[in-house]
Order: sequence, then structure tokens, then C-alpha cells
Amino acid sequence: MIRIALCQIDIALGNIQANHEKVIDILNLAAGEGAELVVFPELSLCGYQFDDVETTRKSALEETSPVITSLDDHCRRLGVIAAIGFIENDDGDIYNTVGVFGVSGHFPRYRKVHLPAFGADRFLLKGNMGFSVIDLSFVRLGINICYDQRFPESARSLAILGAQLIVVPTSETMAMQEITDVLIKARAYENRVFYAWANRVGTENGSLYTGLSKIVNPWGEVITQASSDQEDIIFAEIDLAIADQKEMVIELGEVEMDLMKDRMPQYYTAITESRTDDPDTEYR
Repeated sequence: MIRIALCQIDIALGNIQANHEKVIDILNLAAGEGAELVVFPELSLCGYQFDDVETTRKSALEETSPVITSLDDHCRRLGVIAAIGFIENDDGDIYNTVGVFGVSGHFPRYRKVHLPAFGADRFLLKGNMGFSVIDLSFVRLGINICYDQRFPESARSLAILGAQLIVVPTSETMAMQEITDVLIKARAYENRVFYAWANRVGTENGSLYTGLSKIVNPWGEVITQASSDQEDIIFAEIDLAIADQKEMVIELGEVEMDLMKDRMPQYYTAITESRTDDPDTEYR
């Protein structure tokens, strides 16, 4: 059993200091309530709706930036692990990144692979790290970011690699809320994993963010959900052993399914063919 917290917040566009202070305050609250893993929305240190590449780059942070090292140190002092979104500057290349803070000895991260022509993603590079599972002492953790969830291969890859919990920091607007709700439940069910979807609230450059952050179990059922318009922290205790039980026995010998063992990857080659018309390193 682990206790996780999703932190649904409003974010000040381009104001890293204010967002950093808010994240610190909420980390303190979540840790005080016994959370072991704390998840924040996409780009929670800077906001999402940037208008041009110059202002986007100004909000980019390096691994050694004081804000990053401060958050990492603070998580270690609190004894929590936190998934926090920011724009990463890696030797001049900038990415939509979620860092995993508070891990001893290194700084795991995931860079968003799928980029829509929207907000900050218009000015960033596609992630170059692929999908991997972060094996923490208490959970095998996978990460997707927002638009990634629309590609079933994103969560499936993590499930095949052994993820028990997939966290999805996101910046989802009202226009996409209905279909997103379907996708969240489907991704959890089809991969037999826990799925923690951390959205934001507030308005940014005309976009209204609609909250409803939620934690879903491997049956596609919502365990807990935040409001649609208020900052909130929601908690859940989850039994990760359930995510390791891929076989579903409805009636012994009559109705049994295993969504991992029953796969037929030899017939899926069409989805692994590389594209040649949009190089991974090309800016939008």
C-alpha cells in the first residue's frame, strides 16, 4: 500500500518564483498528510500558454538551477517523492519535462514525446528519452504527460515494462474534458495499472482549465476526484499488488483474460513503423 497525493493548482504564467513557493507550500501539506508520492500538473513551475519561443525559453530551467535543486532538497528533507512539471533546458535544447524529485543519488525525469501544436509545446523539442519505468523503493512508476494519453502505445509501453502506477501531469481544458475522461479510464483498464491524472485549474491566455484530477484503479474505476474549478489536494491509498495481477478471472475456466499475455505483438508491426516526414529533433 502507498499513499499518493494529486495537487490540483492554478499556475502563474511565467512566474517561476511564485509557482515555486506554491509548490513548496503544497508539498509541506501533502507530506503532513502522509503522502509518499506527490504529483503536480504539467509545467507547474511556469505555466503552459506561452505565445512565442523567446518567452518560452526564458522559463526554461537547467538541472542545476536553484529552483530545481531547492525542490529536490526539500523533498528529501520531507521524505517524499514528487513529480513536478517544468520546461527543461538541456544545453540549449528545451523540453516539456516532468522531474522526479527527492530520489537519492540521481534526478529521474521524463520528456514529453507527443507534442500538439498548442501552447508551449509549439516551441519545444519532442522528448528524446522514450518511455521507461522508474523503479523507486515503493513503486514502479511510469510517466506520461497530457497529450501522450491520446496515444495508447504510451501507457502500454510502460505497462509492458512493468509499471504499477502511471502518473499523468496534464493541462487539460474544458474543450477536451469529456473525451479525456474516457481515455483515463480506458488506459487504466486496458493496461491493468493505477492511473493518476493531475490537472490544473484557472484561466491562462483565454484557456480555461477544468480540474477534475482523478486517481483510477486497474478496473477503470475512479477512486477519488477533485473539483472542476478549485485548487485541491486529493489523496488515495492504493494496493500496488493489484496492478501486478494482469489475469482477470470472471468465471474460472469459462471467462478468463490476461491483457498482457494475450497480446499478439507479431501482428502489431504497422504501429511501430517509423515516420520520416517529421524528424524528432525539429522545432515546430
